[in-house]
Amino acid sequence: MTLTPDIAKSIVAKLHNSKTTLSKNINLKEQHNKYAYCFELYDSPPRHIAITRNSNNKDSVTIYVNKMSIHNISFCNSIIGSYQISEKYSDGNIKNNEENDLASSLAVISSLNPKNNDVLRLTISTKEDFQLILIWYLGLPFDKKILTQFLLTRKYKFPDSPFEISSDKPIATKDLNRTSLKDYLEVTYEVCDKVFYHQETIEAILGKNRAINLIELNKSEYFKVLTHFSILSKVKRGWFDLLVAGPNRTSPPSLSDSPSEFFTTKEVKKINDGLINCYYSRLVQGMTDQEKQKYRIFRANEYHPTCFDILLLLMDQAIQLLFCYVQQNIFGYYDKNLMPDTDLDETIEEMQIRINKHFAPKFNERYYADTLRASLIKMASINIAINQIEANINIQLEYIRDLPFEIEHFKNISSELDILPAISKIFNTEQNKLPKKLIECSKLVCRMYIYESSCYKERSPDYFSEFSNFHLKPFNIAVSAALLCQDCFGDKKLCLNIRGETNKNILVYKTLSDLLTKVSPNEELAFDSLIRNGCPNELFKYLSSRYSILVRSLSGSYPSVSFVEAHMKVRRKKFELQLEAYELLKDLSVQAACLKIESFCLEVNSICAKVGIN
Repeated sequence: MTLTPDIAKSIVAKLHNSKTTLSKNINLKEQHNKYAYCFELYDSPPRHIAITRNSNNKDSVTIYVNKMSIHNISFCNSIIGSYQISEKYSDGNIKNNEENDLASSLAVISSLNPKNNDVLRLTISTKEDFQLILIWYLGLPFDKKILTQFLLTRKYKFPDSPFEISSDKPIATKDLNRTSLKDYLEVTYEVCDKVFYHQETIEAILGKNRAINLIELNKSEYFKVLTHFSILSKVKRGWFDLLVAGPNRTSPPSLSDSPSEFFTTKEVKKINDGLINCYYSRLVQGMTDQEKQKYRIFRANEYHPTCFDILLLLMDQAIQLLFCYVQQNIFGYYDKNLMPDTDLDETIEEMQIRINKHFAPKFNERYYADTLRASLIKMASINIAINQIEANINIQLEYIRDLPFEIEHFKNISSELDILPAISKIFNTEQNKLPKKLIECSKLVCRMYIYESSCYKERSPDYFSEFSNFHLKPFNIAVSAALLCQDCFGDKKLCLNIRGETNKNILVYKTLSDLLTKVSPNEELAFDSLIRNGCPNELFKYLSSRYSILVRSLSGSYPSVSFVEAHMKVRRKKFELQLEAYELLKDLSVQAACLKIESFCLEVNSICAKVGIN
């Protein structure tokens, strides 16, 4: 919000014990009397603040403050914001010109008299930055509202204190004690909880043994992490559940736990994403230059918290490819008319051997080589990936519940004109009673699935073009239409497990139909466009995966029901293989994990390319 003198005045006037001193202490020119305000904020030590309009910029205000806060904390070492120091007054230096007539008049105010104090004239443009100035000047704690604003805007204007995780300065030895940390958190953030309780949070993210070993290496880093976690808990208790996997997690994993850059429809989701992004950003921000060079993989990405997260996705794709290679080229699974779970046990055993051989850590590759903060970044990303896999496993039952299997004849549909009559026959209803926008919504689901498979685009553009054209053929659109028609007639609801959200259920067809009005049918579908326009992660995964399963069930000579059961069994086993790989990554150092993932992906891509597997 743009700041004006009146807005600034109203903020200060609401402060406890603030008193207007302008009228009784200062004689000003008419223009200053109209636009200037001066307040006495404390009796001992005396502190004042003067507010006036900025004659050079109508979208900002000028304020005068003592350089030292009531706690004798220097301004420049304490505030991070978009302020501008317009002038410094010291050693009795009062400059007389048109702009500084007010400064000369303020010399009668004790704490703003340059003969006795260092005084600053600041230019401030926003209400938020003005509030930050008051937090420093008066020793006011950062409240939940301001901290939440930091997270939502990603403007992390925290104090420049060694206790902060975003500072690369080590905490002085004399301050590395419980009392100093608790005092800092109480004064700065009004946190009075048991600060060291957050060691349990560190253990939940890293695993107990890893946490204990890394905490002992650097006590200063440990105290910084405790500060960081205390701040996040001030915004939302239990935030760490978003970054914890396995038995340490207190709620079921959800596809919505993963941060979405453009998700704007759910306030709770915005805060969850803000917590995750703040967690990563400030951990990286406080690294030394040497550490930032060593952990370059932790650079932020446009759609992911770090580039390490992209590496994990590439590993997942490589495991999927390797599974196809092993099943098809070692155990002879060439015939597409065979069931998907043909030679499944043998394939899984071979995959486990290969994954363990490649990712098992050697002694000099273990996590001991990393810092506490680097391990917190690595493990958070691994835990998010694990939660996504477990959420996918949990949602599989939703995919196959009440599937319309009476669609064997859809393979013969060759024109879009034949789709609605076929759907009408299956559901025993007239065409004019079918859901509105059914064909358009069905095409959108096909495009979602095409987008989900866009990893093939770079590997084999020709294959991806053929793949895209295939999934927009009339019989595939008809399969999608049958699924959506059933959703509509049955008022199908999908549960969004967004942590902290109370209204979790959405109507599948209505949500998709509303989304259709915001997504152009003529341009290539982009995931960020879907998410930005309100498509939840769960809905995207549910619609695209369910469509894929039913379309594939029509590709062979066996009954659709049998295919779906076999296919879901294979999917689950693939997910379990990914989980095994992630467990091995946990004990690797960041550098070793990256090298092993990169070499694994190169090796898999090479052997698969030789036999034409994309």
